[in-house]
Amino acid sequence: MAVFGLAAALALGIWLGDSLGVKPTLSALLAGSSWLALGLARFAEKRLHPCLFPGLAILAFFCFGILRVSLETATNQPGHYARTMGEKRQATAEDPDFGDGQFMLIHLGERMKSTPYSRRWIGRIRQIGSRKVRGRVLLNFPADTPDRNWQPEDHILLYGHIEAFGPPLNPGQFDYASYMKTSGIPGRIRIREEAFRYRSVPSEGFRIQIRRLRSGLIRILDSSGLNKEAASMTRALLLGDRSGIDPELREAYQRAGVVHLLAISGLHVGLLLALVHVLLSPLSGRKSRMLRFVVSLTALWGYAILAGLGPSVVRAAVMFSLWALAVYMRREGESLHFLGLAALLMLGILNPYWLFQAGFQLSFTAVWGILAFAPVFRSLWPYKDPIPAKIGGWIALSLAAQLGVLPLSLYYFHQFPWMFLAGSILLVPLLGILLGLALAFLLLAVLGWTPAWLAAILNGTLGMQNRLVRVMASWDSFLVEGIRWDGIHLCLAYMSLFGLYLALRKRSRLGLAALSLLGLQAWALFSDAMARRQHQWIVPHKTAESVFWVRDGQDFYLFSEDGSNPKQALEYIRQEGLDSVRPRSMVQAYRAGSRQILRIDTDGTYPAYGYHADIVLLSGSPKIHLGRVIQRLSPSLIIADGSNYYSDLERWGSSCREAGIPFHATPRNGAYILDLQ
Repeated sequence: MAVFGLAAALALGIWLGDSLGVKPTLSALLAGSSWLALGLARFAEKRLHPCLFPGLAILAFFCFGILRVSLETATNQPGHYARTMGEKRQATAEDPDFGDGQFMLIHLGERMKSTPYSRRWIGRIRQIGSRKVRGRVLLNFPADTPDRNWQPEDHILLYGHIEAFGPPLNPGQFDYASYMKTSGIPGRIRIREEAFRYRSVPSEGFRIQIRRLRSGLIRILDSSGLNKEAASMTRALLLGDRSGIDPELREAYQRAGVVHLLAISGLHVGLLLALVHVLLSPLSGRKSRMLRFVVSLTALWGYAILAGLGPSVVRAAVMFSLWALAVYMRREGESLHFLGLAALLMLGILNPYWLFQAGFQLSFTAVWGILAFAPVFRSLWPYKDPIPAKIGGWIALSLAAQLGVLPLSLYYFHQFPWMFLAGSILLVPLLGILLGLALAFLLLAVLGWTPAWLAAILNGTLGMQNRLVRVMASWDSFLVEGIRWDGIHLCLAYMSLFGLYLALRKRSRLGLAALSLLGLQAWALFSDAMARRQHQWIVPHKTAESVFWVRDGQDFYLFSEDGSNPKQALEYIRQEGLDSVRPRSMVQAYRAGSRQILRIDTDGTYPAYGYHADIVLLSGSPKIHLGRVIQRLSPSLIIADGSNYYSDLERWGSSCREAGIPFHATPRNGAYILDLQ
């Protein structure tokens, strides 16, 4: 448990350092002082109070967490483009800068999933003007860019500007800026067709060759005779490339509770290690244990390199490497100790921002759940014959993993799929078969031979799995949605699970678990009562459309021009757990509490003198003179939604500044929320 305490202190330091934005100088001073105190205390440990040295160790790792996240922050790194991303520079002969644009040299990295509007790549900036810089950036190329034969490390020379990711524009919307920050990508470039040049470069260096090998394997699979869906699934299962998976199929996997099958994670790596152990099981003796350990690590990290060394793959490789070490040292009983060591290594050495990624959190809580609760569930299984015992062991693993990730799943996805157990029991054994078939097919394809019979088997097996997932996802009665779950729910839930774990290990009574469960129930009742008292008028941002929402407790009214249900409302409805959604057609005048709201749309008509509107909502770029509107209606606020042209937003903003009236444009300021209580 001591290692877990140090890992928790490190994680807390990372979270606090990121929240406060501690500068490297101060964080280095704190970390240096704490580690110096820890070193001095180590020499006098016997003369000190027993709690002093552990307390100093926790403080040292806490300060080290602050230092690590400070050093990893892009704006604190010398030479990173993020330090000057928001600056306006003067053009010089040595460093040309024309308006908002600059010439940049970028090396291509990883291809990302394309959208209907752009082809996306991750690149590494090498030069801006005459300045040498560094840092990863998201590149948005035009949708018709011929990038099929582009390779990692090829060069792009472009003219443009780097922009920061904006905050979520609507309540309940995914925070893409925070996600990209944790991935080490603080900015993006929207590239015009005529503003870039592509140059292929020869492959040099081990890393470049590995990236290009992976890119070549992806192209081989795409042209191997597999159907489109099977090829995209094989790419995801073997190489971690999910860019080709249909969004509808991905959502089906999520609704069925088996979305983890699509990402290379501990499950895939565990199956690989299980295969290695089965192949080497005839060997015995001390030397055979060393051979199994070396072969396991070689296969493990070879597969991780082939899969692109993505965060989920590296996490799984590190955890299973330490587990393999525990097996080699015959210390399997201390697996939780090695899990804590994995957290210290990954957060303290590799990347502290992994702490904020859902994948990292779900991976660790799943493994913790298995190590903490699977032995208990396994002991409760009454059947001890070999085959029933294996079935019981697999059920115990699935239940324990789901229990470990349950609070996080409710926090992030606000839903619970009751089909998860059936999905795991049916599909995970099938996944092992699929991985073996896919690996054999890929090796044969590399050798230039793609037998039609093997392609037919792989197509059929993957198709059967996808059909089964779609059927499971279609059973709406087995999916509980709209679960309101916030950070306090999350903390209380994990306190309950930790208390239960301590009680099962006979390290304490059930007091902590019981108190945490009571607190969880009390907070759930309180948050539900507060939610039923919420009354809001919301103007969300919706590009090229006009819409507003009205929330009345658990009822949700959605006003739109055609009375439909816009997609961007679904996340808010699910996150807030609203009971009913009632579409309504848009109205020109609306009363929200004590405020009178008037909507002026494309035709530009509005009442004459004598009519007062507290809020004016502008939609569809109406041809109006806003100064006259303000003079006639005397509003206290002007709102422009996403259906207006940007040129009109500039003009209206100037008019409002001259009149001294607040102006809120949803394309720039996000949703407008008016509390009606």
